[in-house]
Amino acid sequence: MLRRFLMTKDIAKHLNAPMTHLLVECQECDPVILDDEEALSNVLTELVFREDRPVMDFLFHQFRPSGVTGFVMTSGSRANIHTWPEKQYASADLCTEDDVVASQIVEKMRVGLRAKNVQVVECKRGNQRSMQMEIANYRRVPVREIDLRGAIPNGVRLDTSLNRGFGLFAVRDFSPGELIYVAAGEQVGWDAELIIETDLGRTTHSGDSYGYEISIVWAKNWPPQVREAIANHYQLQNATIDELVVSVTADEEFNTIIAGIDGLGNHSRNCNVQLQWSEASLEFDESDRPVWAIPLRAIRPIQAGQELLHDYNHTLLDFIPPSDWDD
Repeated sequence: MLRRFLMTKDIAKHLNAPMTHLLVECQECDPVILDDEEALSNVLTELVFREDRPVMDFLFHQFRPSGVTGFVMTSGSRANIHTWPEKQYASADLCTEDDVVASQIVEKMRVGLRAKNVQVVECKRGNQRSMQMEIANYRRVPVREIDLRGAIPNGVRLDTSLNRGFGLFAVRDFSPGELIYVAAGEQVGWDAELIIETDLGRTTHSGDSYGYEISIVWAKNWPPQVREAIANHYQLQNATIDELVVSVTADEEFNTIIAGIDGLGNHSRNCNVQLQWSEASLEFDESDRPVWAIPLRAIRPIQAGQELLHDYNHTLLDFIPPSDWDD
């Protein structure tokens, strides 16, 4: 049975506040969760709850044979959801005056519903000057989980790095030119949400912040073995650089290389390691997806206990990190 909600002065006051409205679609979810009122109530409550704004009311309805519609509200936020367990699909809305980060909402929905794919549209509403609804963000947010627990190569350990979060550290001495490990790379879209699981915890990154963009500038420096692998796989004759890039990135849909554990390395102008892209190789797996192998070598003497540091200002990838990354 539906309830009538009374308009309070507190609620009326917030009607004039700018709002963020997120439209979220979740695919390949756990069908058991999608048919569980209590579990879905917990998911929505997690989206809207604040200590100073407890949940004021909620309403859920269980459909037969399956499916749930639910609604949760506070004085400054509301969230609702409808699920189709038989299709492993859920559609949700979050409208709030709080500052929200779309990727964080995506992560909460992904974890709460065990969804393999989450998409979000972000709208800005309640602009008193223009009286226009602004579409602030519309992008597909594919989620890629990467489990690096137990994947740290010999000679290296993962630990906390001062003011940097995680970092990679040498557990033995390395001489200049010595191979430290070979990073395994795969390709994702620049806007992919990467959920990185390590022995120190879980972190969320975007593809462009964790990986290396495949640009035409960089592709001109590809070694012969990489060019040949792409040309042979796609049966290209006398291919130009542009044709190689378009082919291997699926017309730029998967234009970022994430190199597994190497993405946890930090930047410094006083670097001591470097990925050797001139030695990189490329193969294709059973699903025709590119699989890169990129050696990491010491470029200075490294003692056991020292952090492995890259200089992203001087890569072949034409990437310039923010100035506050420098030591």
